[in-house]
Amino acid sequence: METRGSVNYQWNIRDQLGQGATGAVFKGRHKKTGETYAIKVSNHFGMMRPVEIRRREYDVLLKLNHENIVKIFATEVEIRGQNEIIVMELCSGGSLFTMLENPSNAYGLQEDEFKQVVKDVVAGMKHLREQGIVHRDLKPGNIMRVAKDDGSFVYKLTDFGAAKELEGSEEFMSIYGTEEYLHPDLYERGVLRKHGNKAFSATVDLWSIGVTFYHIATGQLPFRPYGGRQNKVTMYEITSKKKPGIISGVQKSEGEEIEWSDKLPENTRLSQGLKVLFTPVLAGALESEPCSTSMSFEQFFTSVQDILTRKVIDIYSVHSACFHKIHMKPNETFAKFQELIAVQTGVSARQQMLMFKYEEFRPDPMAPASSYPNTTEDSFMVMIGGDSILPDRLNFFKIPKMPNVPEEGTDLESDASVAKIMTTRAHYCKYAVELYTRATKAMLLTVESVIKNLKKVMMLYISSCKQVESQSIALNQTCDVCCSSHDHLVRVFDTLVSQFTEPQEKIESLQEKIQTIKKWTDAKRQSEKELHKINEGLQQFRDLISSVVEKDRFLPFLEEFRSDTEKEKFFNLVSTYTRNTADICTLFRKDKNQRRLTVADKQRHAFDRKKIVVQCEKITRVTDDALGQRSQLHAKLIHWLSEVDTCTEEAENLQNSFVVHTEAMEAHRISLQTLQEQCQVKSKEILQEIQQLQSLTTSNVASHPGSSSPVLNGHEEQEEQILTDTMQALGYELDTLSDITTASLGTAKDNTAQIERLISGLIKSYESMNDHLKKNFEQLVEAVRGEADHLQ
Repeated sequence: METRGSVNYQWNIRDQLGQGATGAVFKGRHKKTGETYAIKVSNHFGMMRPVEIRRREYDVLLKLNHENIVKIFATEVEIRGQNEIIVMELCSGGSLFTMLENPSNAYGLQEDEFKQVVKDVVAGMKHLREQGIVHRDLKPGNIMRVAKDDGSFVYKLTDFGAAKELEGSEEFMSIYGTEEYLHPDLYERGVLRKHGNKAFSATVDLWSIGVTFYHIATGQLPFRPYGGRQNKVTMYEITSKKKPGIISGVQKSEGEEIEWSDKLPENTRLSQGLKVLFTPVLAGALESEPCSTSMSFEQFFTSVQDILTRKVIDIYSVHSACFHKIHMKPNETFAKFQELIAVQTGVSARQQMLMFKYEEFRPDPMAPASSYPNTTEDSFMVMIGGDSILPDRLNFFKIPKMPNVPEEGTDLESDASVAKIMTTRAHYCKYAVELYTRATKAMLLTVESVIKNLKKVMMLYISSCKQVESQSIALNQTCDVCCSSHDHLVRVFDTLVSQFTEPQEKIESLQEKIQTIKKWTDAKRQSEKELHKINEGLQQFRDLISSVVEKDRFLPFLEEFRSDTEKEKFFNLVSTYTRNTADICTLFRKDKNQRRLTVADKQRHAFDRKKIVVQCEKITRVTDDALGQRSQLHAKLIHWLSEVDTCTEEAENLQNSFVVHTEAMEAHRISLQTLQEQCQVKSKEILQEIQQLQSLTTSNVASHPGSSSPVLNGHEEQEEQILTDTMQALGYELDTLSDITTASLGTAKDNTAQIERLISGLIKSYESMNDHLKKNFEQLVEAVRGEADHLQ
């Protein structure tokens, strides 16, 4: 027994797994440990390859050691059959090609799976480049899927029978590979048999990677001549004559012009964001000649790494009822986030309102995307904004037409082919319904998020209302107190002046100044009525807030919408019908491989031919119903959102009106302060003139002792002292009033609570002043009357 490697293995060959590219593959089990490995028999059924090729594959595999490359454990020669055996890592998950053959992947892999394949294949290829090895036969069939202990999968490169070691920029002349994945130059030499002296470099692997990645992204090959690989000349023309940036070319009928495209198809399962990022990478890999879009391996690896390390944020756009994936570099900020959303949705940054987990999403504008919350397809952001798409335009899925199935007269191979097409269509319908179902759940989440966010905003408005109301009340109270104090001063001044009879000119001047204070006060009372309009707006705002927060104005719609979304289980139905269709497809494939069916099998086959049609018709109805309900719910949601917008706009208008009211209150406060200052100045002038009048009267009495004047006649010193004390007290109270009023007005602008306390203190001060003035005045009147009685 020949053994390569450090360990001597003994194997039992059992249970054939399938046919490999260069030999039969079996499952082997170690006799002692019971471990299961893959065994590749190079000479099985006469499939012997040249010794140098076998040795080269062994040597290449032994040199490689990477998670994304299938490991080789040993090489042995079978004792009984003398077949050369490669003992390698078992890949029980099958090949990527097998996955693509499954009808569920007819339109390509899902995005997460696609990114996992890209990540693993690029990592394996990078290791090959580091070891100076060119694979020369990269394709989905040579990429294996291996299950890990945690249930996840990893993809590994295998089949290195065509691999070759190259040093630096070394080139090679030999031809290997599979036609559809061959670089155009290799295709020309190996398939068209056009000989030449052109050498090839490791970049041929880059072309094969590009074709492979396009295949797993779309479920189809990028370059497809009519008639397939049999139309070799057209195949070469498509790949060699395409323009830079083109990533696919299809000929749909014989002699027809090629349909070129620089974009991935719309019906892939990749998000628009990923397609936009990955298309330039494909274009760079699928260039046969150096040009502006071609890539080196290093550029290719760097570009792929950039895509795979981006932060992916799932978003549901309400206006278009579509899901989006926003791919951001970790250090990009909110402005870039909004820009990328605008590119995919058409909604400008100014119109975007983002919500996540019922809360509005407003990150720090300079915070990096790496700090954003993690989203998934089940936990996503909701974006409201932009012009809503009409419900009848929401059907952006083009469901393939169901093929005609003749009732009788078709052969088993045709039945198997039609069944596969119908199963592929069923899986696509299932995928569409799954998206419709997710969209329906997203609509419900939108309603719940909008209501919760609206209530939160209204609660903030409550605080604003209370603040404006408190400021308004404080200002009204301050204004009332000030005006009342001025009225009281006017009465005091009138009473004092009425005690004098001459000189007439000064008395009239005093009365005129007193009337000026009265006019100012009356004018201020008239302007104060404008402040009462604020209370009307406040009451309207309170009613609006109460309807949303306390009375749950939008709760009935939420309950109705939730009931509608839970009414039908479309996805469960379409999943069941799709599974039934797939089962029939599997049976038809088995029937095709049999040479002859028994009578019972023929009856079962005929029954299944009718059943698969019925199942597909049911799938069509469920898909149409799901689309119809989605459109109806979208219409309801858009109409409801317009009502919410009206409510929000009304609240914003009332809130904005408070800005005007606040400005009016500020103007009123300033004018009140100005009035207070003017009244203070005028009152002091009046006091001074009264004091002058009092002095004049006293001197007149002193110069005419025998006068019978009723004022200040006798007891001159006592009367003069009383009047002087009164004037001084009045002047002091005026100064105090001015200081208190000014302080209260200034404080009202900043702190409502302090305003209320100051107003209370102000009122007490006024009451105290009034009591003091009243007492002084009563003493003055009593003294004057007493003197008059004495004179009589």
